[in-house]
Amino acid sequence: MSGTGRALLTAILLVVAIATGFSAANFEPPQWAYPATPRDFKPDPADTDTPVPALAGRSPTYILRQLYDVQSGARSGKTVELMKPIVAAYSASKMP
Repeated sequence: MSGTGRALLTAILLVVAIATGFSAANFEPPQWAYPATPRDFKPDPADTDTPVPALAGRSPTYILRQLYDVQSGARSGKTVELMKPIVAAYSASKMP
C-alpha cells in the first residue's frame, strides 16, 4: 500500500470511529483476545508438586558454581537431590 493509500485508509477509519462514538479509553478487548498465559506470569515454585531448580536467567558463572557445589556435596535440599544424578555424570573437564 502506498503512503497516500495508507493515509486515506487512516483518515477513513478515523472518521468512522468518530461517527460511531468509538473511544480507545473505553475499549475492552474480548476475552478470547487475551493469551492463555499472560506475558508477566511467573509461576510460584510453591505451587508445583515437584521442586524445580531455578536456573533460568542465571549467569553461567552462578550455574557453574552451583554444579560444583552439588557435585562436591556442599549444597543440600529437594532440588539438589534432583540434580545429583545429572551432575554426577559431569567431570571437571566438561564444566569449563
